[in-house]
Amino acid sequence: MVVAQDAEEHLPKATIKAIAPDFNMTVIELEKTLSLLMSDDESNNVKAAARFRKILSKEEPPIDAAVKANLVPRLCALVARGANADLQLEAAWALTNIASGTTENVQA
Repeated sequence: MVVAQDAEEHLPKATIKAIAPDFNMTVIELEKTLSLLMSDDESNNVKAAARFRKILSKEEPPIDAAVKANLVPRLCALVARGANADLQLEAAWALTNIASGTTENVQA
């Protein structure tokens, strides 16, 4: 597993602690999933994007938490990569789920 950066390099620990319950994850699980999403390894990116997509597909998705976790810029970057169709699908689907929220969520 190739991990480019730790989750804390993208979000303060306090933010991770605050939003982990929204994702129904422990702090450690959220940190690991964020690290996988930020990694340079596409298979890790697919796993993390799929996990966030599934969480964001629930009846009351944690869309605000996803925005606070800065998922939108990374998911957009993964869609734009264009080399891996599975990665593009998972990232685009997660973004679609985020865009189903409030006007502020769509603007993010």
